[in-house]
Amino acid sequence: RKVVLRAALTGSKLGEKKVHADDTVGNLRPLVLAAARQTSMMSRLSETTELSVCPRVTVLRFDLCINNKVLFDHQLICDCLECEESAEGTVDVVFLPAPFLGAACGSSTRIWNLSAHNSPLVLDLDSDATVRKITFMPDQQHVVTSSDDGTARLWRLDGGECVRTFQHQSSVSDLACSSNSELLLTLSHGNVAVWEVKTGMCIWLRENVYILQALFIPQTEEVLSIADETPKIWNLRRSDPIASLEGHSAVVLSLVCFPNGERICSGALDRSVRLWQREGDCWSCLRTLHGHFDGIRALALSRDLVASASGCTARVWCAETGSCDSILNDHAGSIHSLQFSSDGHHLLVAYGCGREVFNIMNNCSGVKLWCIANKQCLASIQTGDFVLFAQLLDGQSILVASSKRVEMWQSGQRLLDLQVQGLRAFAIS
Repeated sequence: RKVVLRAALTGSKLGEKKVHADDTVGNLRPLVLAAARQTSMMSRLSETTELSVCPRVTVLRFDLCINNKVLFDHQLICDCLECEESAEGTVDVVFLPAPFLGAACGSSTRIWNLSAHNSPLVLDLDSDATVRKITFMPDQQHVVTSSDDGTARLWRLDGGECVRTFQHQSSVSDLACSSNSELLLTLSHGNVAVWEVKTGMCIWLRENVYILQALFIPQTEEVLSIADETPKIWNLRRSDPIASLEGHSAVVLSLVCFPNGERICSGALDRSVRLWQREGDCWSCLRTLHGHFDGIRALALSRDLVASASGCTARVWCAETGSCDSILNDHAGSIHSLQFSSDGHHLLVAYGCGREVFNIMNNCSGVKLWCIANKQCLASIQTGDFVLFAQLLDGQSILVASSKRVEMWQSGQRLLDLQVQGLRAFAIS
């Protein structure tokens, strides 16, 4: 079979690729990147007085769509194309705005537009409170900050106006946005609330509840929360949990959801990873993965792979069989973040400043990019300071944020170097 990629706005053909029915959508991304590098479609980073970058670097963001429906990278080609009998299919490429970077120090938040030549947008609180979290809304038009003064604020990226304030009585420690940008979830010292972004109205509130983490399940009106060994699923139209994921024997430390909202992966202090499958209105444990020697503190999902981390070791599992395909343990510190590349071939690992906090070595914090198939380390960046945030942008560029600087690396070259002091929160759109 053959898949043709075309720009949705201009209709121009970007390329074509022969594929198999069991190939994934993510396999089409390299073709778009290759085509874009031969044209001027990419947004170029620029040098400013506060943002030092290489002027030759390009950043490209795009969705792959059929009939205006966004395709997920883990989906099979045969499930996406409309006609099974057709010898070829057409996939639209919808180009998105270049990324925004957000960094908060004290009561001030700065936002950089990576495609613009201007200075960063500065968002200042009207108090001395510390900003705890930054989250970009999926609509690419707004950013939300939470702070110690008990507020979450919605800011417009065009101009920096604060358009709405969501008030709690205590510090707001965490934020989450729904995939359609219509709802905002906030956590604040025993209270969890869901707000209607357009009106600022609180539509769902649970008080005096201990919750470690809460997030929206994609494509649904459901919230997933963890507080003990049993994650709970809540429907925003009901006051009690609609499902409990029972099976772990110790507190759950990490959760991730598949983009289609049909599967959930949980990792716990009992050293096990569980994969959960939606079956109508119920959830069942599809598979339990054993092999770690410590609590599971980081998880990542690809189409048919699960990555988990405990201590200094990351494991990559086959989601369908439960077999461990790779063990990656060459890290100087405890792993706290994992991310698959869009094609599932690479894994980005962030580590440091866990049990080795008294290590006399200065390089116990950093990130590594691994090739899963041959367990080869493709890139290693030592920060010397705790990694607050790490992300693989386009399969090649690695963004790393620590308390003192923000860097972007590609092929051994530092493409971006943003000096900061006292960084407490960081985000990328």
